[in-house]
Amino acid sequence: MNSELLDKILGCSELPSLSAVAARIIDLTSDEDVSIDELAATIQNDQALAAKVLRTVNSSFYGLREPCSTVPRALVMLGLRPVKALALSFSLVSAVKDKADPEFDYVEYWRRALFTAIAAKAILERDGRSEEADEAFLGGLLQDIGVLAMYAGIGSEYLDLIAETQGEHASLGRRELETYELQHADIGAMLAARWKLPEQLVMPVKFHERPTAAPSSCARIVRAVALGNLVHESLTAENAAPAMRRAYERASHWFAMTGDDVDRIARATAEGADELSRLFSIDTGQSPDADAVLKRAGEEIERLQSEDPSLAAFAEPSSIMIDSDQIDDQTGVFNALGFRSVVRSATHMGAIKSLAVCVVIASVHGLRAAIKSQTEDAAGACARRVAAQLKDQFNPIGGVMGRLGDDLFGVVITGANRAVVSAQCDALRAAIFHADHEDDPRGELVASVGLAVLDPTSTPAFKSPEQLIAAAVQAARAAEQSGGNATRVFVPKAA
Repeated sequence: MNSELLDKILGCSELPSLSAVAARIIDLTSDEDVSIDELAATIQNDQALAAKVLRTVNSSFYGLREPCSTVPRALVMLGLRPVKALALSFSLVSAVKDKADPEFDYVEYWRRALFTAIAAKAILERDGRSEEADEAFLGGLLQDIGVLAMYAGIGSEYLDLIAETQGEHASLGRRELETYELQHADIGAMLAARWKLPEQLVMPVKFHERPTAAPSSCARIVRAVALGNLVHESLTAENAAPAMRRAYERASHWFAMTGDDVDRIARATAEGADELSRLFSIDTGQSPDADAVLKRAGEEIERLQSEDPSLAAFAEPSSIMIDSDQIDDQTGVFNALGFRSVVRSATHMGAIKSLAVCVVIASVHGLRAAIKSQTEDAAGACARRVAAQLKDQFNPIGGVMGRLGDDLFGVVITGANRAVVSAQCDALRAAIFHADHEDDPRGELVASVGLAVLDPTSTPAFKSPEQLIAAAVQAARAAEQSGGNATRVFVPKAA
């Protein structure tokens, strides 16, 4: 970590800061036995804040059956959490607006923040977790506060880095690490902790880009914010289909939600953002037509499914929001953690759509020695060459690649025929064997390939996705023991 730059950023006088009223609200609500009268009095000490809270409480976003004229009444009708979240949200927005800079794209910043916040709240309400929904709203609103902090500390150079991502926010964290050895998510979490925000609000800031790494105590809120990001991307991207496919998959896996549930949340997000943008006095650009966006995305997904069912749920890591700790640094494909996650998702979707799931494991003999004998750059080039050969063979049939070790690669294919996958395994072996690997000082590389298939005939043999991977590894080891440059298919024992 770049300690000198970190100190510069956190010590910058231009950092957003919460008001005294907001700080007092945080202190009061840290006590489970907080006095509602004292909290109401604190909010009412700031007349402008109290007016904004009441105006929002009485908006259609909350849909109260009768008007609410006082803050104490709002606390009784809505409860402590929603009013606290609103008060802190307005304080946060004011703190950021006070530092507004014409060079920074605040429209995009607030659009991502507000859309995510609304969607995250709706997701947990749909999940029956209304007690956490308001924390998710505030977590979504806060998620990118570290971006503002890094801009305040680094200046226009940081804007150049943002421009290099070409609007792909998922790649911003990786570019930050490469350039500054810091990430906006970590900076934002430090800033939130400095404000003495509770863990439920710090964790979404820290882990919104890699939700599976979040502590279990906050996993639900973090995942709601991460899914909210995908809803935002679906509503604002030029091509909504990749983000929408990913949103459907994560919603199903994390919250047992259907595609219709996600569509309803997307519509509610677009509608709510239009109203809350006015109430918060922030510019989030032109409101998207959610119905039109969903229609186009649905047509594109259906087209992909008709051409190749295996493409319905997955995409390359570079084209979807994915946790940075799930990507192999040298090759850009999924690492072991990410590959296991993809296989879990594939088996889940395969069960829903009655599709076979094939897992291929390729053990490339000689690659480890080649890597260890070369410089880091040469080793990376050698590994990338092998990964490219896997992509050449398996991308056409919807394969998703992963690297499980120095010389161990995996592919998962949903919906493809076993014989077709087996033929591609043989083609891969031939391609690797006959390739001119200039980085291999010992001669030709040799692949031993194992294949395991989850379908109705083999379902009893595989109780978990990990067992499916283990079976493919076992088959690859058998191919290796037979002399290498061979393909073996795992055959479950008869019941």
